[in-house]
Amino acid sequence: MQDERELHEQGLQFQPEQVDLLLRFGRALADPTRIRVLALLAERPMYGQELAEMLEVKPPTISHHLNILKLAGLVRVRRENAYHYYELDNDGIRRIAETLFAENLLPLPEHHDDQERVVASFFKDG
Repeated sequence: MQDERELHEQGLQFQPEQVDLLLRFGRALADPTRIRVLALLAERPMYGQELAEMLEVKPPTISHHLNILKLAGLVRVRRENAYHYYELDNDGIRRIAETLFAENLLPLPEHHDDQERVVASFFKDG
């Protein structure tokens, strides 16, 4: 697999399951619609039709994006009456973070404040 070889060449020693997780996670976040879905679900659980209407896309499009997010472990579904409600999968997100940052493969900055940690992760030298 080319992606795995590139990671190895960069000196990152990932296990096959970590490579798979990284690829699924990267694909899930590689689309603006999926980012928007995650932002909406961070506010509250929603059903598919509701998401489609809010994002002005067709229901099959939302189903496609939700499936990718579910496979990545970012979203889970629960059935309530005739509706399928989608919500962030906090346990899945926690597992992803633990796997990706385990054994200092992708070290987190040494900050205790969440806002400082985010800023330090995305910005260097101001």
